[in-house]
Amino acid sequence: MRPMHRYVKRLTDELASYQFHTAIAGLMEYANWISANRERFTSEQHSRAIETLVLLLAPFAPFLAEELWERLGKPYSVHQQAWPAYDPAQIEADTVTLIVQVNGKVRDRLEVAPDIAEETARTEALASPRVAPLLAGKQPRRVIYVPGRLINIVA
Repeated sequence: MRPMHRYVKRLTDELASYQFHTAIAGLMEYANWISANRERFTSEQHSRAIETLVLLLAPFAPFLAEELWERLGKPYSVHQQAWPAYDPAQIEADTVTLIVQVNGKVRDRLEVAPDIAEETARTEALASPRVAPLLAGKQPRRVIYVPGRLINIVA
């Protein structure tokens, strides 16, 4: 249920900064995430995810949200309910995807800790089975590292 907390934080921040178009995009992504992961949820988790979706939908489609809230059998008016809260501990990612490029072309993606050190990232990227053959045992001329996002190896 970590993604639910991420989406609630995202929508909360975007509404606070009046970025309605990106908030609606986030709402659609959240609905798609619920649909794609339906089989993984327990009935309680699914109910909680749907309730959160309806609460997040309320500022954008008030009448539709009110109708859905009533169909869920919830107490009077979705607009009188508290805004969904998120747990900051649940937002932290366990891993991030580090893109590995060789001469500007994507060659691999590594799942690493978000706080990985540059040396460790460099070592893992150079040892990757997709990258090592491209270097053919030569040392790279330059390695550019963007923390938690990208490592570009210039051969």
